[in-house]
Amino acid sequence: MNKIIVQTDDKFIAVGEYYKNSNADFGIIRYNSNGSIDDQYGFNGIQNIDFGLNDEMANDICLFPNNKTIIVGNSKLYNGTNHKLTIVKLNSDGTIDEGFGDKGKLIKSEIDSLKLSFIVPAENEGFYIAGSGGSKLILYKFNSNGSFDSSFNKLGYVIFQMPNKIKTYELRKLIKQDDGKLILFGQSNIVNNDILNIIRYNSNGSIDSTFGKNGIIYGTNFSMTKNCYCNAAISIENNGLMINVVSNGFNGILKLKNNGQKDSSFGIDGMCTTNINSLNDSWDMIQ
Repeated sequence: MNKIIVQTDDKFIAVGEYYKNSNADFGIIRYNSNGSIDDQYGFNGIQNIDFGLNDEMANDICLFPNNKTIIVGNSKLYNGTNHKLTIVKLNSDGTIDEGFGDKGKLIKSEIDSLKLSFIVPAENEGFYIAGSGGSKLILYKFNSNGSFDSSFNKLGYVIFQMPNKIKTYELRKLIKQDDGKLILFGQSNIVNNDILNIIRYNSNGSIDSTFGKNGIIYGTNFSMTKNCYCNAAISIENNGLMINVVSNGFNGILKLKNNGQKDSSFGIDGMCTTNINSLNDSWDMIQ
């Protein structure tokens, strides 16, 4: 499973892959608060979603006040290339909400080779989705029915192209701050070295120039960023950030102010580190 979300009634939903005949579909399971499978959900507690593609993997889930959920992930064509963004909306009982998108599903391909994707809620039961592919990342805003929200960059999405020196970019986290701004965390590869990258967007789809350098932080100005993995991050008071960074056996917590500058009151120059020799990566799974 790739993500777990807890409902207000303490039931929890886990999403990932469901394998059949060596091919994967979206797999969704709901559990009762005592750990038993909720047989009132889907088909005996389980729902699998087939988009008609190949290797379909659910990465993230968003819960709405009416206990409807939107699950996002990626799938690829049968030739093994050109990953697509795949989205499904489920009712509170796990059935497909056919009033959403195309009979409850959406397949999007505004950038090629899209891998991991993440979702956060927007106003009026809309939602944002971010994903990455190659050296590009994309941030979408959708209305509750699955149509693009044209108030967001006019198109309903914005694409960011990394500089030429960056070979690949992998998104690891999407956060919506209390002021409505959106943070995209990831890591880039420069000459076989992974570094932390952070981009902040305003709620209308423009880059927030008050953050970092013209809205972007490239992690080369932080200590302990060679071959780093940055998977867990949270927004804290005053729209600051706490970021978990793992690098070559060191586990670090980086604290940033609202403007993207290091908070020097935290640890040593904004970071505290622990030597954990066996730890090479971490993953933010529970919401």
